[in-house]
Amino acid sequence: MNELLKPVLKLAWQIDAAITHEANLDYPFYAFSNFTISPYNSTVSDMYRYPYWLNNYTNRALERIDELSNATENERQKVLSRILFLRAYAYSTLLNYFGGVPIVFSTYDNDSLLNRESAENVANQIFSDLNQIISINNDTLKYMASQLEARVALNQGLYQKTFDAARRVIDSRRYTLSDEMTWGSDAVGEAVDIQLPSVMSKGELSYPFRYAEILLLYAEAAIGLGNNTIALQTVNQLEQWQTLSETQSANTEDIKNSINNLWSVILNKEGHRFAQLKRSGKFLESLAQYGAEEKHKLLPIPDRTYIPQNPGWEN
Repeated sequence: MNELLKPVLKLAWQIDAAITHEANLDYPFYAFSNFTISPYNSTVSDMYRYPYWLNNYTNRALERIDELSNATENERQKVLSRILFLRAYAYSTLLNYFGGVPIVFSTYDNDSLLNRESAENVANQIFSDLNQIISINNDTLKYMASQLEARVALNQGLYQKTFDAARRVIDSRRYTLSDEMTWGSDAVGEAVDIQLPSVMSKGELSYPFRYAEILLLYAEAAIGLGNNTIALQTVNQLEQWQTLSETQSANTEDIKNSINNLWSVILNKEGHRFAQLKRSGKFLESLAQYGAEEKHKLLPIPDRTYIPQNPGWEN
């Protein structure tokens, strides 16, 4: 499964780091760092196409899953879960960078590629796939699905859904913040070798799902729900882990500032900053100096895609 995720994951992380200036990347990422991208940019096109290639694989696999005639029902469900996870991950990447996009369920359904769905509809499709995984699994994949659910839900402003999904992982007691703080010690799921540029690399392998992210999603959702006590406790837990000075104030803005700082300290260069800056309302405050405008909160729909363009990119 990780082999199939690699192209999408690597490009998404690099674009995130370039846009947010978490890393100084070489060509072809200059245009993202100085906000001179356009619908004709080939890397923008790749970021749109790669998830659809992954989606096309999942469609083919789902169309042939009944051919697993010798598999037990349990084995069949495991295969189904992994396929659905890949599809959910593909659409979560498209949603983050492009907003609402076409949803395609059939290998040769080219007509669907011309019908742009709303961001809400795309998110709901992701939740549908993830909820199916969660309902039939009680292993690592269940908690990876829960983490992806929390991530997508928070980006959509669905605080209760985020809180519940993150709490599912926390209550499993499968994962901890290791006292050793070694790279990957808080991993939820398998490591991936995506061979990142040296300016982004934290080790030989990368970890797309980490327990530290779950706690940050949980803290953000708690703030959104007005539960500052839980948010502060969670922030303090992460600050202790990082040996940082603990936030004392239960004031909403103080906790939000601490959460923003923890995202930057703990999960920098791991593909989260673009979405987090938008959620926090700090996208333009942080990036206008490099040329960012309101329209840059989404990438342009690539040329010759034949669906309505994102706001601000029409000309």
